[in-house]
Amino acid sequence: MKTLSKLAVGNDVFVVETTTGNRYHVSTTCLTIMRALMEERSDAHIVEQLSMDYDVTIDDALRDVSDFRGQLKTAGLL
Repeated sequence: MKTLSKLAVGNDVFVVETTTGNRYHVSTTCLTIMRALMEERSDAHIVEQLSMDYDVTIDDALRDVSDFRGQLKTAGLL
């Protein structure tokens, strides 16, 4: 997890990259995904967690994880 491990994640929806000071606004769903990625959870585990926590289908949760991973990669955080 290249830069992801250098993020300071609080209980709100702002995340700060500690090396650059860049701030990111994320949804609570993305915050859940980010925390799970930082704990090196598998995508399958994250999808299951999202499905249970947010009462969404597996397909929707999978799409959320995939989309957010793409955004993190674009931002250079993965």
